Amino acid sequence: MKSDLPTNLRYAPSHEWIQAKNGVGTVGLTRRAWEELAEPVFLELPAVGRMLKRGEPCAAVESLKTVTEIYAPASGKVIEINTLVAKNPNSARKDYYGAGWLFKLELARLKEIDDLLTPPQYQNQL
Repeated sequence: MKSDLPTNLRYAPSHEWIQAKNGVGTVGLTRRAWEELAEPVFLELPAVGRMLKRGEPCAAVESLKTVTEIYAPASGKVIEINTLVAKNPNSARKDYYGAGWLFKLELARLKEIDDLLTPPQYQNQL
C-alpha cells in the first residue's frame, strides 16, 4: 500500500502531524483522522498564548456522532490558529497536510519532534 504521507512531517500515534521549521511547529490532523470523523461540525482550537505540554489534550473536533480530542504533538506556546478551518472544519479535508493545519506552536523542545513517528512508522501503525 503506497502512502500519501508527506515525508517532511512527523506523526503522533493519536493522528496529529507536525512540521517543525525555524523553531515553529505547524500542527494538523492526518487524513486518517479526518476520514474517521463523520461530518465535523465544530472545531475548538487552543487559545493563542496558551502553553501546551506534549501529549496533553488541547483541542477538539465535534462531529455529528462524537467529540474527538486533539493532543499536542510537542510542547510550546500557541502563536497562531487557523481561523478558516476553525470556522469550517470540513475545509481541512481539501488539503490535510497544507492549508488544513490547525495551529502553530513556538516549540519549547525541538528534541520532542525527533521522538515522533516517521512516515513509514506511522504507516505501519495504521
